[in-house]
Amino acid sequence: MRMFSERSIVGEGGNAWAEARARRRAAGLPLVDLVTTDPTRGGLFPEEDAQAFAAALAEGALAPYTPASLGLFSAREALSDVLEVTPERLVLVGSTSEAYSLLAKLLADVPGRVALPSPCYPLLPLLFAQEGLESEVYPLVDAGLGSGGFVPVWPDALALERRDGGEPSFLVTVSPASPTGESLDDASFTWLTRCSRPVVIDAVFEPYAAPPLPRPLGAQLDALPLRSLVVVLGGLSKFAGFPQAKLAWMSLHGPPALVAEARRRLSYLADSLLSPSGPVQHALPALLRLAPQRQVRLKERLANNTLALEQACASAPWLRVKHGSSAGTGGWYRVLEVPAVFSHRAAPGDRSDVALALDLLDAGLELYPGDLFGFTTERLLILSALTPPEALRSSLPVLLGCVDTQ
Repeated sequence: MRMFSERSIVGEGGNAWAEARARRRAAGLPLVDLVTTDPTRGGLFPEEDAQAFAAALAEGALAPYTPASLGLFSAREALSDVLEVTPERLVLVGSTSEAYSLLAKLLADVPGRVALPSPCYPLLPLLFAQEGLESEVYPLVDAGLGSGGFVPVWPDALALERRDGGEPSFLVTVSPASPTGESLDDASFTWLTRCSRPVVIDAVFEPYAAPPLPRPLGAQLDALPLRSLVVVLGGLSKFAGFPQAKLAWMSLHGPPALVAEARRRLSYLADSLLSPSGPVQHALPALLRLAPQRQVRLKERLANNTLALEQACASAPWLRVKHGSSAGTGGWYRVLEVPAVFSHRAAPGDRSDVALALDLLDAGLELYPGDLFGFTTERLLILSALTPPEALRSSLPVLLGCVDTQ
């Protein structure tokens, strides 16, 4: 008799880059983390922010326990004022990962498939595999050297159907995308009005869209004649830089009958978990009041680090920062392009971006190879624009030296 499920299979070993990083850490060798996306580190926020956070949680901890499958109405009401979505369209969950789990149960039967963008979070295929779903990818196409960005090609323009005629039960997109940074555009909204399948939009980086959104994404969707259910995801981790406050949300959009049925079913599914912490829900109005100033600090860090990267690349024609739009890049990551091809003794047959990332590990710098996010181009590196400025500045000469092809 089989003891464990196939969904719990853990892959043996890792790629050459992950193994080299683990060896370097185990040996206690210096390694500058240029991929961190933890906003609580690096001196971003003053001490009074931490005190206000603690005070909000302490006050919430004194409130009585009140189970609510969709989340406390008072918390959803406070969130609705920020998102410009009625409280009835909101569902609170512990994390966006949990939201994906609930949506997999809501929208797909097992076995089934979900369509995901590529490049994208490496976590998403793993989450859906754990729900018994197979992932089918559709590409974000590199628009080329002239534009410096990426554009989505939507799945109805692709041959996603298999020979057996099966189709993905629903589609996922990320806006602003991670790590490429582009946001949904007018063509994307037009496509959404024609789509007959459910769509999930991961909008955790919405406050950092470039250019800024004219209105919250949910409010824009409510103005569209949608044919199907569209679910928008967000969370305190990115929205306000509170990863330690485990609270996320879904907002439901589309034809009223579909929204009402999705709400009814999600209430049933979420009632089995009741995962959002009561104190965090009670604290949500106070935490949302802290969000605007915290977003300002986060945007300043992102802008200053991006400028430092661009200035460094201006003196290094063999390295450049790719942008998701002409006005800048959304999200927290930045994509670096290196025109040259690299190899490394630790992975002689591996991709060029993995080889270059191995070179950088040897030099004490941790950057992601593009392969980790599903890029097909082998000359891309990913780093976080939330990196502490001092660490970034001290690392740039090393980075430029490693990729110098002159």
